[in-house]
Amino acid sequence: MVRNKYHLSGNPLERVQGKKIPRKIFWVSAEGTVTENGYLKGISNFRDKLGIVSVVDVETLKRRKNQGDNKPEDVRALLEEFFQVREQKLEEIVEELNPTFFDHIPLATIIEYLRGNISRKQKKKIEENIRILDINLTYINYLKKRSSEEDEFCIIIDRDQHTHTEKSIMQCMQWCKKHSVHLFLSNPCFEFWLLLHFKNVHQDYSTEELEKFLENKKITDKHTFTSKTLSDVFIDLTGIGHTKTIRSFEKYYLSRIDQAISNAGKFAQTLPELMNGLGTSMPNLISLLRQQTDDLL
Repeated sequence: MVRNKYHLSGNPLERVQGKKIPRKIFWVSAEGTVTENGYLKGISNFRDKLGIVSVVDVETLKRRKNQGDNKPEDVRALLEEFFQVREQKLEEIVEELNPTFFDHIPLATIIEYLRGNISRKQKKKIEENIRILDINLTYINYLKKRSSEEDEFCIIIDRDQHTHTEKSIMQCMQWCKKHSVHLFLSNPCFEFWLLLHFKNVHQDYSTEELEKFLENKKITDKHTFTSKTLSDVFIDLTGIGHTKTIRSFEKYYLSRIDQAISNAGKFAQTLPELMNGLGTSMPNLISLLRQQTDDLL
């Protein structure tokens, strides 16, 4: 089997498009493949209620399962791959993986396959060949079709001092600056941002507990101190603990976002303060989305 360097893989049908097709997308490469994606999908689905114009959207890039770690360099690499995909033609991508591919299936047939205009027999043959290449051509085509020159790019990562070195965070920060990519960091983790939707953390927790948030030791097989605190809050609220999956963004998060932004203001929100200080820059993403106007060229 030809080794596939492309990690981008997802299901385009998961996206629910509104009445207006967005003309500008904030593409996000996120460390977490479930929680961050669920939260950002909620922002996308309810952006009208959040004061975000309909021609602007936010979407998380998907990667193949069990493909690489979620270190800052891996999150960055996925966005770099997306940059490459945007610049290449589909036939160039496929030929790069296997130059003889089009000896078996003409390019015109591939195009009709992506448009959904071929027979079931032809579809089966094409997918057998694509499976050999181990590439999600449908998702890559979807990404290319959705892309525009107006798009902007983001990375969302955790500080997580137990797995991410300060050097790796600084390198990611420098790369983002060089490539005009927005970097959003939560210290210790994204769950701290979620907790701010429900708690005035600065007021509701002691100095000792705030230090435990920052240290964020793993205290059970499933939870760190921060994620366990969030789960306990959810048990009080719903009777069920919080999992990686965002349950009902509309019910539990939508109306609390401005409160979360206010609560986050009591902690670090920018780099380099976030390198060692408790906090999150996620409010800056919400602000950035709200600043966009509908008069895009």
